[in-house]
Amino acid sequence: MTHQTANRIIAVLVFLLTAAMYLVTIAPTVVFWDVGEFIAAAYMLQVPHPPGSPFFLLVTRVAMMFPVVSDLAVRAHALSAILSASAIMFLYLVIMRVITRFRGIPTTIAEKVLVFGSAVIGALSLAWSTTYWDNAIEAEVYGASMFFLGAILWLAMRWLERSDKEGNEKYILFIAYLIGLSLGVHLLALLSIFPVLMIIYFKRYEYSFNGFIKLWMVAIVTFAIVYPGIVKWLPGMMDGEFGGTKSDVVAAIPWILIVLVCYGVYSSYKKKQRVLHLALLSVLLIFFGYTTYTSVLIRSNMKPPMNENDPSNLARLTSYLGREQYGNAPIFQRRFSQEPQHQGIYTNYTSDMDFLIRYQLNHMFTRYLLWNYAGSEGDWQDARANLFPLNDVFNGIAGAFGKSTPFAGEGRDSLLCIPLLIGLLGVYYQFKRDWKMGVVFLTMFIILGPILALYQNQQEPQPRE
Repeated sequence: MTHQTANRIIAVLVFLLTAAMYLVTIAPTVVFWDVGEFIAAAYMLQVPHPPGSPFFLLVTRVAMMFPVVSDLAVRAHALSAILSASAIMFLYLVIMRVITRFRGIPTTIAEKVLVFGSAVIGALSLAWSTTYWDNAIEAEVYGASMFFLGAILWLAMRWLERSDKEGNEKYILFIAYLIGLSLGVHLLALLSIFPVLMIIYFKRYEYSFNGFIKLWMVAIVTFAIVYPGIVKWLPGMMDGEFGGTKSDVVAAIPWILIVLVCYGVYSSYKKKQRVLHLALLSVLLIFFGYTTYTSVLIRSNMKPPMNENDPSNLARLTSYLGREQYGNAPIFQRRFSQEPQHQGIYTNYTSDMDFLIRYQLNHMFTRYLLWNYAGSEGDWQDARANLFPLNDVFNGIAGAFGKSTPFAGEGRDSLLCIPLLIGLLGVYYQFKRDWKMGVVFLTMFIILGPILALYQNQQEPQPRE
């Protein structure tokens, strides 16, 4: 059996195992928070809370047509389970490519067990983590969003392997289209722009400090073109409004830009300007993927029972897309809320920096990360991460003699920090063997973790874990 065949078989087995696990533990009916709203909105193609997630609703509606179970909610949950399992399969495939990139294709039985086993364990560590599993068994947008993120990263690694072959651009174009489609689910996958561009840079160019700075300038501009450019500004300008100014001239600008991009695609193809052609065609495909939001306009004008914010014209759609009903959270001011309940809580912190570090970063990000890879003290609200594996050793010794210890706690979930320590060892080994890919994935972790936590600027308290 060839390496490629074995890799595909194991990838399918990882998917089947994960999907079976999620489907067995799936929520038996409607659950709390946004799930019930999404299910009702998908069933009748209604308009839920901003920004609507229209592509997610369309796909969920199709899933609900399959009569596999009588409860419509469970049919919607099943879609999330399958998409979440697919993301785990993509993660396995990405890990395999990362390992074989610096280690080579395994040849002996021992090497195959080591390489394939490492990739399987790495993928399943996410599949069985508390946070991911919770989102995989209910009809929320996060499973679908992780599916897009996994697929995009897998395509980027596929491009890396085939970047010197004719037609390799198809992977980049497919990535662009998936990013556009993902906007109709959640904005998370949009952040994949940064690691994808880093992979392209490290493959096509020799590393230099100035080159790396230019890469980040290009990445930031690319990100801005998509968000807020295509996502927020373009619909507003189509309505004739930009920056508080409204005129017919502004309304014409989006259509002129679209025509210019289309002409640029044609002209760059004729002149064999490959980089420009690829860039413009990617922007066009992102825009095409984003057009799932036309369904919000269409359905809102049908006046369904659920029609939140009534985005029935471009002006209202722009407000809907901009999430204006939630207000603005300033990036550089942490304790910004003027509500009495928040003002009282703010007195527990000495400064904005103290609130940022202790609550927004430690409590709302690091704690959850450690829940999954170090263990938690229990399953109650605001339970801390279990960073004291020795406590469990003492409990085990005392338990053998039928005695309790002061370290005992109800509902403890201890992993003895083993996954965390293995992960840190893996980070070290990755940088030692292939620092470029190490930088790519470390950057991705930082952007999708601490930086995203900073951007969200969450208030205390949050209504759920």
